[in-house]
Amino acid sequence: MLQKMIFIHSGFRASSTYVWSRFRKNQKYIAYCEIFHEILASLTQQRISSFTPANWNSKHPPGAPYFLEYLSLIQDPGGVAGFDPSLSYDRFVPPSGPSGPVSEVEAAYVRALVDHAEQRGRVPVLTETRSLGRVAGLKAAAPGLHVVLYRNLYQQWCSYTEQATCGNAYFLDTITKTARLSLHDPMIRNLLSIYPVETPSTTDMNTFYLFMFLHIYLYSHATAAADLVIDVNRLSGDAAYRGEIEGAFAERDVPVDFSDARSSTAYSLVSFPCRADMLEQIRIVGDAIIGKMASERGRAITETIVADLFEEHERHEFYSKRLRSVLLSTRHDRDAALAAAEAVHGQIAGLQDERDRSEIERDAALAAVEDARGQIAGLQGEREQSAIERDAALAVADEARRQADGLQGERDRSGIERDAARAAAEDAHRATDAMRAECDRLRDEANAASRAAEEIRHEADALRSERDAAVRDRAAIESEHGRLGRDLASLSALRDRLAGERDAALAAHANAERERQGARSRYDELLRWSLAFHDSTAASVSWRLTRPLRWIGLGRPTRPRKPDFL
Repeated sequence: MLQKMIFIHSGFRASSTYVWSRFRKNQKYIAYCEIFHEILASLTQQRISSFTPANWNSKHPPGAPYFLEYLSLIQDPGGVAGFDPSLSYDRFVPPSGPSGPVSEVEAAYVRALVDHAEQRGRVPVLTETRSLGRVAGLKAAAPGLHVVLYRNLYQQWCSYTEQATCGNAYFLDTITKTARLSLHDPMIRNLLSIYPVETPSTTDMNTFYLFMFLHIYLYSHATAAADLVIDVNRLSGDAAYRGEIEGAFAERDVPVDFSDARSSTAYSLVSFPCRADMLEQIRIVGDAIIGKMASERGRAITETIVADLFEEHERHEFYSKRLRSVLLSTRHDRDAALAAAEAVHGQIAGLQDERDRSEIERDAALAAVEDARGQIAGLQGEREQSAIERDAALAVADEARRQADGLQGERDRSGIERDAARAAAEDAHRATDAMRAECDRLRDEANAASRAAEEIRHEADALRSERDAAVRDRAAIESEHGRLGRDLASLSALRDRLAGERDAALAAHANAERERQGARSRYDELLRWSLAFHDSTAASVSWRLTRPLRWIGLGRPTRPRKPDFL
């Protein structure tokens, strides 16, 4: 039932983890640690084991991981069911002030935790160090036993200082974080305007004042709403008081043992030019805050808290004033050493960066050399291929030259044969003319013989025989003449064929000469391009190795354009 729920409220470094651990030991309870802790928004089952008292300078009693009770409430991929990040600080003080109601988001989340414990037959114990500004609202939303723990404010400040000096500024940062996210509250807004803090510091007076007055204001409201208020300093040093508190729990059927409570103290590094002025300022501002408190109980407890603060400060100054000077001197020396170490680390980082840049440039240069080697090998292959093509072109040119020489020889032979044919044809013409002249002469003689036959009959047969012979000779001459005509026609055809072959040979020679000239031109152009490409490659390698030119992009060599036939 909700009436059995126990809610323990406190500030940071105020023994809330110790009190929580006492309830955790009892199987009757399920004790939730810091229910508004911002880590719950992303907590995973795998990370639970990393949050333990042993993992940092906590001064907490040893035990299991803080958030183990949330294990079954963690969602996938992470975060506790119902938890909203605004619960940590954005809703630290309700909109209407510390006495006002909390939001439904806060109420529903608290009820879910309570139900989770009660469904297992256990009493829920909720603890939180971020709830001092909303105790009244949480009590109204979740009725039960609401307990407020408070620690001597000066000791609490010393614990903040010790943690920050050891490198954990989380608690110191919560002072300004809480104030800046609660500016809707007039008192907190006024405190932050009177004591502005840019960056919290253990030696800054404004940080000290803001811490003190913020907690005085929060405690005045929290203790007024609480069912039970515990001074954790007296819990460890006053046996009678401890018995009284254990009896108050027992009356509510809540057995708990605080016999192993121990107190610890740390140190403060903040110095004041005038201690009396500091005490007077705390008294005046504290009275102004307490005077606005309507609850008589809240005013009385807060007045006690302020009085204990003065007493503890006086005791601390008596025992630790000299220690603070030593600590400040040690801290100054440590800060100087850290600054020197940071400077050395910076120099080392610079040298490492320079080394990395040098390695990158070296690798780039090696890559450029390898690329140049590849390009040179490619150019050598192209040169060898060009040489092969050149040799092939020269062989083709030589073959064309030989063919042209052969064609010229054939042409010369054809010319000689043609000239011989022409001479033979002219001889044939002359012989034909001579034969015609001879035929004419024989015809004249035959005519003369015929005429003489008339006159000389006895010579007729002889003349007839001679005539017949002449006729036969003429037929033979005519036959020879026909043969000569046919030979002439054959020679004319041969002449035409030879003339055609000559023209074809001349055309083939001209074509071969053009191909030879083209091959020669391509070879020359390819040779020039190969030489220019080789020169540009060498220039590119030199340019790449010249870092300043490459950085500004000046003088970068250009590649020659490839010949069109490639």
